[in-house]
Amino acid sequence: MVQRFAGHLTYANVVATVALFVALGGGAYAALRLPRNSVGTAQLKNNAVTPRKVKNGSLTLRDLAPAQVASLKGAQGPPGATGATGSQGPTGETGPAGPSQGFGAAAASGAFVSQSPNSGSLLQATFVTTSPGRLVVMMRGSVTVTCTGSGEIDGGLYVDGTNAIAGSGQVLATSGTSFGGEVNDFGITTQLSPGSHTVAYRATCTVGSSTSPTTGGGDGAFAAVLTGS
Repeated sequence: MVQRFAGHLTYANVVATVALFVALGGGAYAALRLPRNSVGTAQLKNNAVTPRKVKNGSLTLRDLAPAQVASLKGAQGPPGATGATGSQGPTGETGPAGPSQGFGAAAASGAFVSQSPNSGSLLQATFVTTSPGRLVVMMRGSVTVTCTGSGEIDGGLYVDGTNAIAGSGQVLATSGTSFGGEVNDFGITTQLSPGSHTVAYRATCTVGSSTSPTTGGGDGAFAAVLTGS
């Protein structure tokens, strides 16, 4: 049998047979090659890429899940050393002076005058302000007031005539026709414009009117401070 098969082998038969196998093998190899960029996520099975298939150092934080990124945060370290104290900054500019002014004036013994409609007496002083504001007024003096009728006698501070200074009213006598003695009073005016302002202590007879107002033989003084509005 072998002798019969060998008898049919020729050089041409051998070359033809080898050529056939080469042709068949080359075709199969060509059929197994994939075109470039032809494999994507659709061609990959789930869990097909394992850690061993990922190139070391090729992943970044955005490739990781948020929970995985959070787990990478380490414990908080100890506080660092206190830094050196910085140099002192430059001194700021001086602000403008406020509107306050201080005053002092003596009230002469003959400064009591009768003035209507208050029908009383006043001890007065004049202050000249250079800016708007309110005057805080304080005074002391010795006064004598005589009334034509018997009744309560009141006293108080006024500015620029009969403009009463709130909070300065006081009772000098609950009844009778006269009062004589030391008085002390204070109050705050309403807003005043810059200029000359007369502050006075006046007495009022609630029954009748005052006659012959005098200082009671003593002296007196006013003090005032101008405050802002």
